[in-house]
Amino acid sequence: MIRRLALPLALGAAVLGVALLLGTIAIGPSLTSWHYDLDAYLAAAQRILDTGTPYAPSFIADPVGVDPHGIYRYAPPLAVAAIPFTAVDTGTAAVLWGLLHIAAAALACALLPVSRAIRLGVFAALSLSFPLWRDLMLGNASTFVLLGTAVAWRWLDRPAGAVALVLAATIRPNLLVTALAPTIRTRGRWLLWMVVAGVAVVVVCVPLIGITPWFDFVTLLRNLRAELPMPNSFDLGSVLVSAGLPAGIGSAAMLALYAIAGGSLLVGLRRDRDAAYVSAVGASLLAAPLLWDHYLVLLAVPAALLAVRWHPLFAALPLAAWLPAPLIVPVVVFVTLAPLVARPRVSALDPVAPPLIPAAATADPAT
Repeated sequence: MIRRLALPLALGAAVLGVALLLGTIAIGPSLTSWHYDLDAYLAAAQRILDTGTPYAPSFIADPVGVDPHGIYRYAPPLAVAAIPFTAVDTGTAAVLWGLLHIAAAALACALLPVSRAIRLGVFAALSLSFPLWRDLMLGNASTFVLLGTAVAWRWLDRPAGAVALVLAATIRPNLLVTALAPTIRTRGRWLLWMVVAGVAVVVVCVPLIGITPWFDFVTLLRNLRAELPMPNSFDLGSVLVSAGLPAGIGSAAMLALYAIAGGSLLVGLRRDRDAAYVSAVGASLLAAPLLWDHYLVLLAVPAALLAVRWHPLFAALPLAAWLPAPLIVPVVVFVTLAPLVARPRVSALDPVAPPLIPAAATADPAT
């Protein structure tokens, strides 16, 4: 009975979620944070057209303490991609950007290498999740990062996957940690494909911005410093310091999370390729110095794998992002470690590749 109702319920939830997202776009202008982050992308795109660089020189020199609204902190490609949206007014650009979010979320879930029923369940949960709603409202780019990680998983160990990961990493550089296992598994080919894709991205941008903005971006990263607590960030350091603990404890807690992320990447080398990749997606969240709420759209990726290997109810994992801030980091730790202990089995996933480093001489190659 429950199984017969699962698909209609997932479809109904997906329709409801999309309706709510479209409703958010309709009432967007009345929301305080509507297109807050998109303003920065559009301003950077306009600066490219006016000056040839997406960065404000004063912000590159000293980004600390600057009002974050309208400040562009990303690599140049996102600003280049936003240039077409400068041809319309900000309100129209925000609507188009929001519609692209919905399309990107749907496409990302459609490309997950799991069964159709699980893809629909994940999309239903994602469409009703706080991170997707928040990303759409702010006009951030996390949903497009999700699309890149889904494409990379769909075509893991292939050039298309490497290209998708490079494009996603231009927005979230911490995603580069997901390249470890594919690089080793392909004996360096994955890294070579990423390097070629990275060079291609730079070459495509050169006619509009030249080379200098890339060096400016490196300078910007070097000058950025996160002061704890960071308001509205779910990172453990900010949560602990906001609770009244000393900043030193918050920083130590962050180092512990980085250690968990690094350890999970190494353990992933003993697991099949899908488990290693999905765990690394979780590790990329742990490795992020800040954990904004909209980053959690990436929960759709481990939701798909755990729904196959443990229980279909894990397709609802993106809804966990509605939990209070102190519970978010435990959720991220869970999605980082759980794929490493979820035993591969005959499923809708792509054929399981053997681990890079066998756990023992007698180990089952599918474990």
